[in-house]
Amino acid sequence: MDEGMNGAVKRRTMCLDFARHERFMGRPPVIPSRVPTVFGDLDPMRITAIACFAASILLLVFGVWGIFSTPGQHAFDEMAGIVPFAAVLLSPVLAIVALTAWWFARRAERVEG
Repeated sequence: MDEGMNGAVKRRTMCLDFARHERFMGRPPVIPSRVPTVFGDLDPMRITAIACFAASILLLVFGVWGIFSTPGQHAFDEMAGIVPFAAVLLSPVLAIVALTAWWFARRAERVEG
């Protein structure tokens, strides 16, 4: 009985390996071109751009609060003060990622039609 069970497990594993091979070597994965949202149909790249830009704004507000306000300076004193400073430095990086993602989405839209 163990042989039959091992054979079944082996066959199932071979099927999974074949499916993995087909997915990565043959056909590309299916990615939806439009995602329905409250604001209309958006493609995933634009959703990523909006999320990165929103995170960039939030990090900037948090960093300015942590560096320049008295409650922020009390919350992040001495070495903990690097947290808002790092947030301010990361904010423009995320904004650049958002702009790049938006540009790629716009470019793909022009290519599609």
